[in-house]
Amino acid sequence: MNDDVIDLCASIGHYAEKPLSITSAITTEENGRALLLFDCATEYDFEGKDKFILITDSTISEEFDMLFKPNEFHEALEAYHELKVRDQIDLGEELMRFDISQNIQPNGVTDNGKLQYDIDGLSNGNIAILATCLYFIRYIKNAGVLEACTKFAETSKSLYEPGTILSF
Repeated sequence: MNDDVIDLCASIGHYAEKPLSITSAITTEENGRALLLFDCATEYDFEGKDKFILITDSTISEEFDMLFKPNEFHEALEAYHELKVRDQIDLGEELMRFDISQNIQPNGVTDNGKLQYDIDGLSNGNIAILATCLYFIRYIKNAGVLEACTKFAETSKSLYEPGTILSF
């Protein structure tokens, strides 16, 4: 995984309360474990797209790296819970007001066995947290695949002489 800090910004505007942006960073501990550290909430008019990976719920934005769609809510909620259990997420004191643990309650089961949630009152801040968690989980999975491919390529180079034809 990359040792550099990766700065993120989730700019969300289609839910309750005022539109806003929440900045965060992906960092790596010495043991290689990735962490998601949330920083602060600012107004929705976000100017630093050149410094941040931008996550948004608006296709009107000129440039974004990930579009968060309402149908990704369950996947984002699972990502959030997974990160909380693994202790890989830190909201910090300022952003604890957006901790979704207070706003989302299980409310039955669907016909296909998935939990339903009562999501009334979710704010743009709550959704920004969820969207960022989803991005983080996807980043970790992609980084793992790329690392495995790199290791495979390095191993392949050492096992075979140039020009060797491999058959499977």
